[in-house]
Amino acid sequence: MKHAKKIFLVLFLTISSKLLLAGEADLVLPDLNSVVFHGINGRALLIGGLLLCVAGMLFGLFQYLQIKKIKIHSSMGDVSE
Repeated sequence: MKHAKKIFLVLFLTISSKLLLAGEADLVLPDLNSVVFHGINGRALLIGGLLLCVAGMLFGLFQYLQIKKIKIHSSMGDVSE
């Protein structure tokens, strides 16, 4: 009886997980041109967000390059690497 409960539990969890989990391919996305958020077209909002991400990456790269140029004490350099 103990083994039957364990087998049933394993089968139930296996089957239910397949039914409950959906992949990214199952998502239905609306047409971005038809969506408006506070008066901004969905596609324009997406492009604006992507540009903001690129600007943040460029800022981070610029800061990294500036910090890398700074002379440091040799013992601090040994600790950081």
